[in-house]
Amino acid sequence: MTTNKYRFKLYTFLIAAGLYFISVPTPLSAQDPEVVGTITAELVEVLSASEISPLGFGRFFIDGEGTGSIIVSAIPSVYRTTTGSSVHLAVGGHEGPAIYEVRGYPESAISITLPAPSQIAQIENPSHKMSVDTWVLYPSQSPILDSDGKLTLYLGASLQVGTIADNPVGQYYGTYTLIFSYD
Repeated sequence: MTTNKYRFKLYTFLIAAGLYFISVPTPLSAQDPEVVGTITAELVEVLSASEISPLGFGRFFIDGEGTGSIIVSAIPSVYRTTTGSSVHLAVGGHEGPAIYEVRGYPESAISITLPAPSQIAQIENPSHKMSVDTWVLYPSQSPILDSDGKLTLYLGASLQVGTIADNPVGQYYGTYTLIFSYD
């Protein structure tokens, strides 16, 4: 009977120990933490520009054999000047800075890349050319769109006039490229 008594105690101990180990929480195996992240994006208006008025050097004449230039200022009013003693301004024709309206996302800073030197050619005989350079912009090359997403810009430049043999009487025409981008 003593063996049964010890056996009973042994079984009781083993059952109690088994219940203890079952009820005691066991540490979980190490796991990599997971986080759910968020993604955002905002599509804004495309930056656009339109020419309201072209750059115009107006009418002029060449007196003598000298050369010179006509300068159109980049300000909200028409202001032309000349250099050299042979180039003189005349009344009429389209004169004044190019005017652009830029539209985009309100209060955004934009960058403007000014044109490379360009040429205008005589419509009747395109072999006669004059250079346009020294581009100037108002306000600046890094303006900010207003709260409505608009901006008016003025572009001026210098027209390099040759002799009357190089630049005979007639109308001259050309193009240039102005690049607008968000900063």
